[in-house]
Amino acid sequence: MFVSGVLPILLCCVVKLSARRTGAEDGEKINSARCTSRCLTLHITQLTSTFTHLQSDEVLGWCENHRRCAQLAVGLSAYSHARNYGKPEGFFLTSFASAEFLQSLQTQKQGDCPSPQRASGFAAACVESCSADRECSGSKKCCSNGCGHTCQAPANLYKGVPLKPRKDMAFLEDQHGQLEVTWMSKFNVSIEPALYILQRRWNHGIHPSEDDASPWHTVLMTMEERVLLKDVRPHRWYQFRVSAVNSQGTRGFTTPSKHFFSARDPLPPERPQNISAENQTVSADGRVSVLLRWDPPREGDLLLHHYKVTWSGPSGKESSRVADGNLAEMELGGLQPDTTYIVNIQAVSFWGQKRLKSGRSQLSFKTAASTGSSPIARDFSNELPVSRSSPRVLRLDATAPHYHNDQLQGTHFVITGLLFACKYKVTVTPLSEQGEKAGAVTSVTTPQCSTPKGRGKKLLSCAQDGIAD
Repeated sequence: MFVSGVLPILLCCVVKLSARRTGAEDGEKINSARCTSRCLTLHITQLTSTFTHLQSDEVLGWCENHRRCAQLAVGLSAYSHARNYGKPEGFFLTSFASAEFLQSLQTQKQGDCPSPQRASGFAAACVESCSADRECSGSKKCCSNGCGHTCQAPANLYKGVPLKPRKDMAFLEDQHGQLEVTWMSKFNVSIEPALYILQRRWNHGIHPSEDDASPWHTVLMTMEERVLLKDVRPHRWYQFRVSAVNSQGTRGFTTPSKHFFSARDPLPPERPQNISAENQTVSADGRVSVLLRWDPPREGDLLLHHYKVTWSGPSGKESSRVADGNLAEMELGGLQPDTTYIVNIQAVSFWGQKRLKSGRSQLSFKTAASTGSSPIARDFSNELPVSRSSPRVLRLDATAPHYHNDQLQGTHFVITGLLFACKYKVTVTPLSEQGEKAGAVTSVTTPQCSTPKGRGKKLLSCAQDGIAD
């Protein structure tokens, strides 16, 4: 029976080991496989009469549905719970022998202690240098030498342990991007069923790289020599390795396979989620700044290159900026107070020279009201040149401002820093030795930002339009 994806496996014992390091995680998977193999070995007679081939995932399904095998699993789980939480010694011990096997896996390394007479060098010293296998490095065990305990190389390390599968693996990808991984095993040195632990690692980039690869990750545990993976992504270089395990232990993983690179075209990234507008601040000129935040999309086929952020106000005219793909926030400044804005955010990845965009995630928000009477009013105190004449009546004429030298300017006496689409009040007051005299007042309206565009001017940034826009 060919099982696709990750097969739910009934673990015939519960092994609770620390998973702080990759090595500890590997040890947990291997001990789980050893427990499962022992569970199946205890029912080998019935399995042989029921199945033509024992190396099939159908066997695991049988174990899950078989009453006595399931009871054994419950008993082992209860035994582990009782030992951890101080329950009575006889609590749910449906299989004392199997429970002892579980305890041995948690405390003893694979292999046997050598004869005390064979100890030599420091291993023969009459000292108590260890008290448990976990205190010894590598595969060494804490063994007696006749007058003490030292860390020694084990004997019969691979007795009854299945041989490693052949290092060559085959890969076959279908049109839907599903990958079939197959390997071949050498002859079995034991009648015990063997389980296979498949692991993989990968790296991004145009070339395979073991230095930049992710840590090894267990994909699944199976009794067959092939699997069908549905989560292989394009633009990644994959490597696989496999280990054969039975109740006696394992000889380790095969050397990493050749690299596999999917031929499937990648999908665009998903949309960003949960956009919010926070920390609104009003500056001295009445403009509003707002901090946009969002949740990145789920990990996709490609690395996220950047976000495209687009916003528009009542006029409907859009402005846009980009944010780095590693960021999930952006500050927008120069917004009009007490105004509703619409923001759209897209996630963008690159496939070669091709740009792949997600759908748009949208947010509508209203900016804070200005505290001043005129949200964007600005005071200008441009002093005019000194005049030798002292007219009795001051006459003031103002013509329409014009766009010159890449900026909007007033007339005759140049007033800079004007905003588009605003009405300005201009007051001119003559100064003399006797003090200020009565002045003249006029008003002038600046053009729309689009007006200079129609006169062959270069493309302007119209983010600073006034409230009259």
